[in-house]
Amino acid sequence: MHVFVKVFFCPCRSQPPGAESLSLLSKGEPGLWGCLDADEEFSPPMNLKSLKLQGNLVELPKWIRQLNNLVKLKLSETMLKDHNAAIQVLGELRNLTILCLSREPFHSLEGGELNFSEGSFISLVVLELHFGGSKCVKFEQGAFLNLELLLLSVYYEEVETKFSGLEFLPGIKEVRLHDDKISRKRLVRRWCAEGYSRELWDKSAEEIANNYFFELIDRSMILSTQNSTYSSRGADSCQIHDIMREIAILKSKEENLVLRLEGGRRLHNHDTVRHLSITNSSEDWETDVGELKTTVDMSRIRSLTVFGEWRPFFISDKMRLLRVLDLEDTEGVRNHHIKQIGELLHLRYLSLRGCMHIAYLPDSLGNLRQLETLDVRGMHIDRLPKTIINLRKLKYLCASVDENTYEGIAEELPELIRNRLCISTVVLLGLCLFCSASVIVKFDTGINTRDICCLFCCGILPSIAMRLQGNGVVAPRGLRRLTALHTLGVVDISWQPSILQDIKRLTHLRKLEVTGVNKKNSKKFLSALAALSRLESLSLISKGKLGLWGCLDAEEKFSPPKDLKSLKLHGNLVELPKWIGKLNNLVKLKLSEIGLKDHDAAIQVLGKLRNLSIHCLPRKSFHSLEGGELNFSEGSFKSLVVLKLHFGGSKCVKFQQGAFHDLELLVLSGYIEEVGTKFSGLEFLPRIKEVQLHDYFYDVN
Repeated sequence: MHVFVKVFFCPCRSQPPGAESLSLLSKGEPGLWGCLDADEEFSPPMNLKSLKLQGNLVELPKWIRQLNNLVKLKLSETMLKDHNAAIQVLGELRNLTILCLSREPFHSLEGGELNFSEGSFISLVVLELHFGGSKCVKFEQGAFLNLELLLLSVYYEEVETKFSGLEFLPGIKEVRLHDDKISRKRLVRRWCAEGYSRELWDKSAEEIANNYFFELIDRSMILSTQNSTYSSRGADSCQIHDIMREIAILKSKEENLVLRLEGGRRLHNHDTVRHLSITNSSEDWETDVGELKTTVDMSRIRSLTVFGEWRPFFISDKMRLLRVLDLEDTEGVRNHHIKQIGELLHLRYLSLRGCMHIAYLPDSLGNLRQLETLDVRGMHIDRLPKTIINLRKLKYLCASVDENTYEGIAEELPELIRNRLCISTVVLLGLCLFCSASVIVKFDTGINTRDICCLFCCGILPSIAMRLQGNGVVAPRGLRRLTALHTLGVVDISWQPSILQDIKRLTHLRKLEVTGVNKKNSKKFLSALAALSRLESLSLISKGKLGLWGCLDAEEKFSPPKDLKSLKLHGNLVELPKWIGKLNNLVKLKLSEIGLKDHDAAIQVLGKLRNLSIHCLPRKSFHSLEGGELNFSEGSFKSLVVLKLHFGGSKCVKFQQGAFHDLELLVLSGYIEEVGTKFSGLEFLPRIKEVQLHDYFYDVN
């Protein structure tokens, strides 16, 4: 990180004319600690207007005082020891307009007082503050004279902080409590399932729902946010204004449409409520079971959303007309809780994403003939039930394993016993121990011996036996019947290559994620790929030494999908397949651990893709880069807007004049031992707005 700072801050180096923003990110325990300490004669760039620091910093570097032109500052996870000293330094920055003190900016705040003294932050207009752990936040008279917007964020269990001096903020217009982000895709698919968006003329229900989403943003009714820096759609999530939230809650109460239910709160009569949202807090829900059943007519409920911890009585056999069941990231959901899910015949949207204790999906899932969205990502399932082929209206099938069980267990064991037989024995011993412990010790109210057996026998053991790659699941034969399928992934084709014949028939497919590609099934895969003429997004994962090596080499007559806009390749590739040069509509490309031998030839091919806007080259993208030079020649990557580059091992990275004409965001990463890389030609990036430096400390091996 020291070298990173010297590269971009050294006065003798020419600075990019538009580079007014700098972002530094460092993960791990040391983080940025001691990395930004500079000599007294050190002078940071005077035109720097935006600075973002993320990682353990402990103490603010002295040169921050010199940033008199700084307009925006964001500190995240910096864990500053002396918050009073930090506030004093930042309060003296005369042009600072936006200050974000997000997650854990201060280490010394636990149980203490955060005090903003008189005369500080005079020019500040927007303040985002995470106050978790502090007992009191004080605004003294004479501070924040121009503050208009105050954003407050905190974990729900820490909202006992007291605020004083809010009356001393003369220009304040809005105080907003920061809320969680809502995924655009999640919102759009729910709208379609609930009937708020329907197909009209030549536009699908999803297109109309997306238009609704962006229209709400244009009208400033919701806030546009972006979870991923590399999203080609821009806003991939949103937050709702406090005022709009209050209006929505008020209108829903008037029309008796939505019921927001929190643990421990008294209920009133809600006979005609259609949408039930439950936030489970620490109160004892058992006392509210009877009241919930008597005051809410379950037969009228159309959607059920649960936040927090699951309780079995949240769902009733009377919910026959339920269209949406959203249990994303809900804690405590077990296999026996979803056993009767096949009785909800009108269900169109089902999300069990993040419910890690579920090891398999019941066969009754095949009864949900109206289902359009099934999201079972981040779980421990290794295969989909055979009955899933009955879901003829299914459009979005999103499934993935939370982690690779076989590789994860094997890495923790001695090399002598890294085989399936030994690992299975170890897992069975673990199963016996857990089952014995569950009899002796009561874990919690939601888990029992049956749940433990299901997790081991239906999730972990089959994954070890089949040695499934990556995070994919095995799909059943007959998948070709799901003719309405729009999104499919992640499917493991290594165990059952015949599934490719089914995928080949899914002609309406727009997005496909596949793992387990190898030389044995590569020809069948390429044949299936050529048949998917409407495909817009493709992700391929293949782990191991061989990876994708030789798997994507096709005959000259091979024609990839012309409308392909996003391509992600993960695994040892060695050489780029020739057909990548034909992807003229490609917008986003990510190459991860592909180990290309000839980086110059690869850069030359990729640089000619005329519509490429987002290009990610993370670690191990180039095998030939060790001690060499990475050169981006004139006229290449003309339309590129975002470039993520891991330069580990290279001596020099050159940006020639005429390359990257539209580049706005440059994300650089490298291991701490390899930061001797020199950069040249940064002044030839005319539209650069932000440079982010990501550092790795412990992942060297």
